[in-house]
Amino acid sequence: MPLTHQPIFAEMIKHAKKITFNTEKTGKGIKVTETSDDPYVAKLLQSHAEMVDKFIKNGMEQMMKDYPLPEKAIASRQKAN
Repeated sequence: MPLTHQPIFAEMIKHAKKITFNTEKTGKGIKVTETSDDPYVAKLLQSHAEMVDKFIKNGMEQMMKDYPLPEKAIASRQKAN
């Protein structure tokens, strides 16, 4: 199952123009930094980072779990529907 079932990915794509993405080579691989001046988008990025951390620590079974959007996203989606 692709990770596109996670609402956070659609929300991040929706706000992609507000995200600054930088990569840096390290002795062990690559360091990725995502930032945003928009507080809500920064919260999305933090949530995404938490997901990635869990995937790395717990493996594939973690990928199948559902992850909620930050509160503002939930309210915005309900207004749109």
